Amino acid sequence: MSGSDFFIYFMIYALISISFSPIGEELMYRGLIHRCFQPRFGDYQASIIGTLYKCLGRFDEAVRFFQLSINSDPVKPITYSGLSRLYYYTNQFDESIAASKKVLDLNPQFPHAHCHLAEAYLLQGQPESALAEIAQEEDEERRNYGLILAYHILDRHNERDKLLKDFIIQFQDVSAYRIARMYAFSGDKKSAFEWLQRSYAQRETTLVDLKNDPFLKSLEGDPRHTAFLRKMNLPED
Repeated sequence: MSGSDFFIYFMIYALISISFSPIGEELMYRGLIHRCFQPRFGDYQASIIGTLYKCLGRFDEAVRFFQLSINSDPVKPITYSGLSRLYYYTNQFDESIAASKKVLDLNPQFPHAHCHLAEAYLLQGQPESALAEIAQEEDEERRNYGLILAYHILDRHNERDKLLKDFIIQFQDVSAYRIARMYAFSGDKKSAFEWLQRSYAQRETTLVDLKNDPFLKSLEGDPRHTAFLRKMNLPED
């Protein structure tokens, strides 16, 4: 299959997927981004297939294809960013941190890299390191999201609650999924599921990260979580 044929096939697949869940929207977005930055087809194809496997929770295959992409083009920050997120979703936080640092080495202004690095530090139990990274995040939404998570770990609950209230007012129409994450991380399952449902209603592309999301770990095993995976047409195992 030629490069152009693969791209057409991929876009058809993503467009069809939109009809069933927000995953299709995210796949199309990532496909377009990778297409814009690809220096040659080989690494683009491998990275896209890696993203598809990651969405389905097939992480071993996903790692293999991301590594193929890196072997094809070892200086593309977006591929290391994808690999960092993949390691993050498999609880390999040392590897996730290393990949995020590689992203910043290649492009210090790469979007959301500091937030991704902060998330891995938080899940490693290093909130001070996370705060240092999140302070460098330029995107206000991502920066405040990271601060709320860090404040929770540091027991700075008054600051967390105030910032969360402001976050909901400002970003509820575009970031319901991250609000669900914050509630799940703090142990409030009821609110977490309510915001996941809102995220679905808003067709937020971040729902592509639902399966094996470390910040939603407290929801796993709950019948509502299983039902939501089914609703998203995602594997339950």
